[in-house]
Amino acid sequence: MLTTIILTKNNEGTIAQAIKSVLSLKGEVLVLDEPTVGVDPQSRNAIFEAIQKLNKEGMTIIYTTHYMEEAEKLCNQIAIIDNGKSIPRQGLP
Repeated sequence: MLTTIILTKNNEGTIAQAIKSVLSLKGEVLVLDEPTVGVDPQSRNAIFEAIQKLNKEGMTIIYTTHYMEEAEKLCNQIAIIDNGKSIPRQGLP
């Protein structure tokens, strides 16, 4: 089963519905591509809580972001990719 949820600046008002959809997923892997870009701080925190809940329940989450503080807060393994190659992760998990 493949489920895609796209959050954009224009549909920020539906973020609660999107999070509820994510929480109902029964898959093993969730891929999120910069899910917090353009959302307000309250919605950003709700996204973080949903991601952490899914991960605690055993779901693997692949999370792409340009914000290192998000990666450090949410991820237990971090890979930095530059021009298609992984670069050394000095001091990162």
